[in-house]
Amino acid sequence: MNKFEKYSSYKDSGVEWLEEIPEHWEIDKLKNYCKAFGRIGFRGYNTSDLVNESEGAITISPSNIFEYSMTFNKCSFLRWEKYYESPEIQIEENDILIVKTGSTFGKIGMVKNLPEKATINPQLLVLKDIKIEQRFFYYMMTSSVIQTQVNQQVIGSTIPTISESKILNFVSILPSKEEQTKIASFLDEKTAQIDEVISQKEKLIELLKEQKQIVINDAVTKGLDKNVEFVDSGVEWIGKIPKHWNVEKGKRLFQQMKRPVREQDEIVTCFRDGEVTLRTNRRTDGFTNALKEHGYQGIRKGDFVIHNMDAFAGAIGISDSDGKSTPVYSVCRPWDENIVFSEYWSKLHTRVKYDKEI
Repeated sequence: MNKFEKYSSYKDSGVEWLEEIPEHWEIDKLKNYCKAFGRIGFRGYNTSDLVNESEGAITISPSNIFEYSMTFNKCSFLRWEKYYESPEIQIEENDILIVKTGSTFGKIGMVKNLPEKATINPQLLVLKDIKIEQRFFYYMMTSSVIQTQVNQQVIGSTIPTISESKILNFVSILPSKEEQTKIASFLDEKTAQIDEVISQKEKLIELLKEQKQIVINDAVTKGLDKNVEFVDSGVEWIGKIPKHWNVEKGKRLFQQMKRPVREQDEIVTCFRDGEVTLRTNRRTDGFTNALKEHGYQGIRKGDFVIHNMDAFAGAIGISDSDGKSTPVYSVCRPWDENIVFSEYWSKLHTRVKYDKEI
C-alpha cells in the first residue's frame, strides 16, 4: 500500500465526528482490547508513604509526561509496601498513561526507557494488556479519534476528571494488524523528522535570543555612539559608560506608588519575559487566585513594575494596562518623567545582571 494512496472505498463510521473510514476498518470500544487501572480506593496513599529515592519505587506524575516522550529526572518515590500491594498499577515498558484530572487532563504518554520499578500517582490512569499494535494504539490515543472524546468530558466540569469506565467505553478505529504496523512505522519516521527540525529551530532561537540580549545590553550600557569617550562606571556589572552619562541609584529616580484598588481593576501579572499585562491577556489557567486580596495595590499603564521575588529571572517591565497586583510587586513611577524614561530602565534591568541595590 502506498503511504499516501487513498483506499478504494470508504464507509460511514456511524460516529458523527469521525465521519468516513476505509471500508475494511472496524469500529470498536477500547474495553475490548485493553484494560484501565487507576490509583483509587485502597490503592491511595498519603505523604507519609513518600520516601527517599533509594527506599521506594518511582511515582509517575503528569509532570513526567511530555509530547511523545517521558522523563524521570524529577520524581517522587513511594515506599515498597505500597508499591507491591497494587500489582495492576505497577508500570511496565510500553504501558500507556493518561492524565485523568487537572490542568493537563487528557495528556497521553507511552512508557519508554523506564529506569527502575515505577507506579502512578492518583492523577494518572494506566492502560495495560493492549491487544493491538502498541505504537499504533499510542498514536490513536493522541489523535482526534480519542482526544475528541476526552474533550467532551470537560464540558460543564469545573475540574475535568475521567474514570476508567468512561475511557474504556471510548469508540476507536481498528485497521488490520498489518496496517497498524505500517501506520505506526510511518508515524515513527515522520515524527522523528519533525522533532529533529523542531530541535534545530529551538537551537537557532536560543542563539538569536543571545544575540538579541547582546545588542540590548550594549545599547543600554554603552549607547549608540561608539566614538565618544568612555570611563569606568564604578559598577562591576555595567563596566565602562560614556563619559557624559551619570550613575544614579534607582531610589533617586523612581518613587514607589501605593495606589488603592478600584472595583473595576483586574489582575496584572509581571512575566519573566518582561511583559507586564493583564493576566487574561496571556492565559486564564495555571494561576492561583487569592481568596482575600490583602495588600493589593493599583497599577496604571506606564508604571515600572518589579516582581520582588522573581526580578532576577526577568520579571521587570512597563505595564501596558491599568489593574491591580499583589504586594509582592514594587510599582514605581519616575520622580521626573522629563529626565527618566522608564522603558530604558526596564531594558537595563531585564537584560543586564540585576544589582540587588538599585
